[in-house]
Amino acid sequence: MSQVLVPTSDVAKSNIRYSSGTAAFSLLNTGTTSGYIYGPDASETYDSGYATMHITDPTGTPGDGDVVLSGYIKSSSSGKGSVALALYQGTTLIATVTFSSPTTSFANRTYTLTAAEKAAITNWPDLRIKVTVMHSYYKSGDSNIMYDTYCAYCQLSVPDAAVGGGPEICLEMGCAA
Repeated sequence: MSQVLVPTSDVAKSNIRYSSGTAAFSLLNTGTTSGYIYGPDASETYDSGYATMHITDPTGTPGDGDVVLSGYIKSSSSGKGSVALALYQGTTLIATVTFSSPTTSFANRTYTLTAAEKAAITNWPDLRIKVTVMHSYYKSGDSNIMYDTYCAYCQLSVPDAAVGGGPEICLEMGCAA
């Protein structure tokens, strides 16, 4: 079994647009693709935007197993732009992955942390997810054409807390853990 940790509050954001509202975390923690964030509009000079968010605390210290960072992403034109997901403990980068060439329909993209990345997590309640959406441009005649890239949901899946390891209980009939 696993626990799903989702954004709970915004920490920092820059050059980001929202499908609705003004909080990235409330769009990215629903488990659906009904709300999303995306980068700055074409009139701005930036080609990417980001939102960094606190995530829910796990129940206990996660046990053995995979830790998976995932997000639902799409582009306004198939194969254009990218979305980067980064996992931080406080301000220390733990893991980062860039998903390039998204399709025009939302699709779940996943990254499994390496053993070294997972081992680097020493304070599970201090984890944050940073989502960076990057535009793609191409020149058509005298015009620059911009393609938006979107992220609708992001999460961190972690193993359930380890159980066991309690004291051994010995009875007249034998011992049991």
